[in-house]
Amino acid sequence: MKIWSVSVAFGVFGTIASPANASTITAASCSYSAVAAAVTSASHGDTVAIPAGTCKWDATLVVTKAITLQGAGVGRTVIQDGVIGDKALVDLTLVANLVTRLTGVEFRDGGIGGINYNGIIVVRGANSDSRRVRIDHCQFDHLDGTQVFLSDALGVVDHNNFVSVGRIPIYVYHANWDGVPYSAGSWSASTSLGSERFVFIEDNTFTFPTKPYAVTDAYRGARYVARRNRITNGWIELHGTDSAGRLRGTRAVEIYGNEFLCTLQCFWVANFRSGTGVVYDNTVTGFTDPGIMLAAYRSFWPFAPFGAADGTNPWDVNEPGGPFLTAVASGGSMTSVVVSGANWTADQWVGYSIKKTSSCASVQCASIIVSNTADTITFTGDNGFAFGNTSRRLAFSSGDSFALYRVKEALDQPGRSGGSLLTAELPLVPAGWNNQVDDPIYVWGNSAHIRISATQPFIRRNEHYFENTPKPGYVPFTYPHPLTAGTVSAPRNVRIVP
Repeated sequence: MKIWSVSVAFGVFGTIASPANASTITAASCSYSAVAAAVTSASHGDTVAIPAGTCKWDATLVVTKAITLQGAGVGRTVIQDGVIGDKALVDLTLVANLVTRLTGVEFRDGGIGGINYNGIIVVRGANSDSRRVRIDHCQFDHLDGTQVFLSDALGVVDHNNFVSVGRIPIYVYHANWDGVPYSAGSWSASTSLGSERFVFIEDNTFTFPTKPYAVTDAYRGARYVARRNRITNGWIELHGTDSAGRLRGTRAVEIYGNEFLCTLQCFWVANFRSGTGVVYDNTVTGFTDPGIMLAAYRSFWPFAPFGAADGTNPWDVNEPGGPFLTAVASGGSMTSVVVSGANWTADQWVGYSIKKTSSCASVQCASIIVSNTADTITFTGDNGFAFGNTSRRLAFSSGDSFALYRVKEALDQPGRSGGSLLTAELPLVPAGWNNQVDDPIYVWGNSAHIRISATQPFIRRNEHYFENTPKPGYVPFTYPHPLTAGTVSAPRNVRIVP
């Protein structure tokens, strides 16, 4: 069957074309071998039709052509994941200037055990040459691992149904933005909110039936938009420049027009551990006190290779003039230090960093102060990053010395962006590094008040984030996404069965 040649225009970002004279190749069955054979015979622009049936695949379907992989619909074409280990069930490599599509398939767990953290559906792309992906009208049912893993890809994930227990449905990475490794390109490039240069997650349903969990997670300079989804017992997660190491945190996220519904005990709509974005016009129901968390974990743990944000680290912007206090402990613990007769004013040291200056054999040698009395300073513990090994935690006892410093702004913290292009080998700190700029997060127009909790004092209201304030000059990208042309949007509260 021949299909028309079509193109999708994306303004200044170029045009994506579909080859003319494309054909539909129907696999002999839904089995792995039959579908793999059909893919082998296909060319760019072709559609590989997977017939109705239930089939268990025990090998990865590798697709390196810009084709449409099309099932007969949810509940009709059912593929069970029987691939052992962290290998993908479907591995899509996108093709320059063309669209690759996966549609109309229901994916289920194959019962082999083990968690696939590296993606059951993997998409490999690039932001610089108009290759795009669309994943639509599929169902992901209790899969044991990350369901969709988008690495350096742009495009749209739309009209899918995700049902998950304790697994993150979608991961987004943009580690090689503009061909620059280690997320450096994404962090140094302009934010471009409202543009096409994001992964768009729109018109999906996400359900966590037994406990709240993250709908997305992302780092490595990730850029994505979550819009018009129905999310039950879930939140949007932005991994930071902390446990991601050299690869850094999420760069930018737009969260709007979603329905967040809580039927269990939910706390967060979003958790920003780095980057910037907008959160607006969302409907929030069933939450007792919905919140957005803004946090920079390096304030209490020295994640390699950037180390702790302790007021002395050259990766951060630090308050000049430190140390602001030096003292010797008369006692302490893993969350406090006592200096007899100090006579401090209550909470005068809140927000300062405490750094052990006597011998520190632990991993955590500094943390951020959360309160103080006249003679006792309380600081943040390990938040679980010591993994139960108390020898890794900061602790004070009589005779230990310490100094107080202060961070003004931490590397890649929420509400900051830009900075020099970090391509040098670390731990070298480039000259003039501290040139990141404020790039605030804006929150407005949601159906219920969303409380913003900035867990570090150096993440400041009306500087790094704004409440009840539309972002000046911001206009969202075209809805629906141009790649969905011809698709009728399903209501968000209806299970999608094409």
